[in-house]
Amino acid sequence: MRNSERRFSGSNITIMVVAVCATAVLAPLSVAAANGAPATSRQATAVVKPTAVAAGRVVTQAVSPRDPITGSWARIIGGAQQVGGTVKTVASGGTQKVQGTVTVGNLPATQPVSGTVNVGNLPATQPVSGTVGISGSVQTAPQAPFDLATSGFIAYNSDTGSATTTAPTSASYSVIQTISGSLYIPAGYSPNVAINWTAPDGSTHSTNLPQSYTSTFSSTAWYAISVPVNLYVKSGSTITFGVGISGVANVGSQMDFDISGYSV
Repeated sequence: MRNSERRFSGSNITIMVVAVCATAVLAPLSVAAANGAPATSRQATAVVKPTAVAAGRVVTQAVSPRDPITGSWARIIGGAQQVGGTVKTVASGGTQKVQGTVTVGNLPATQPVSGTVNVGNLPATQPVSGTVGISGSVQTAPQAPFDLATSGFIAYNSDTGSATTTAPTSASYSVIQTISGSLYIPAGYSPNVAINWTAPDGSTHSTNLPQSYTSTFSSTAWYAISVPVNLYVKSGSTITFGVGISGVANVGSQMDFDISGYSV
């Protein structure tokens, strides 16, 4: 038989396949050793596994890369991966890109913030609870102080009298802060004093005022009034001081009042 017509036996083919496989496994280790890497360095190798030898023909099957140290087969994973539970990143460094919504429920209640924070997408009104500290000056509405004086009488053979004035009309509200006055009534009588005001819309308000006995001169008793208050009166309200005494007197009585505050 001529050389060109020589055929390989089954044993010859098996020996050749084993030699090819050994070369494929040892070649990467030889290259790693030549580059200064240890021989046990984990180099994934592509292995061709013979699966059958039949009629002088070797049938092979390609498999995934294999770790030569552990013997485990590597898996090539593509696409999006879903991770559950806690993911710990150690010395990741740099900037990590996160897409979608991230929920961070384990952060402390107070977070330090440095630099500039854009709050342009917050609602116009923010709820605030607790104490708010303000530093620097705070602009308030302009104030216009006022001082009004009025007088009145208790007529002869009468036990009541009044004195009337009008709240400033240059602003929305007048804040009465001080009420002072004097009463001159017959000795032996006791007074009762109240301030009443009627708003432009017709609503009425009233509060009693304390007074102090000062002295008596020529059958006339003098009572003084000095009361710090904080009364809000609508602009243009009619303010009336009403005075009553404990009985009808055969002499007249006099009253003088002064109110001061500011308008806003």
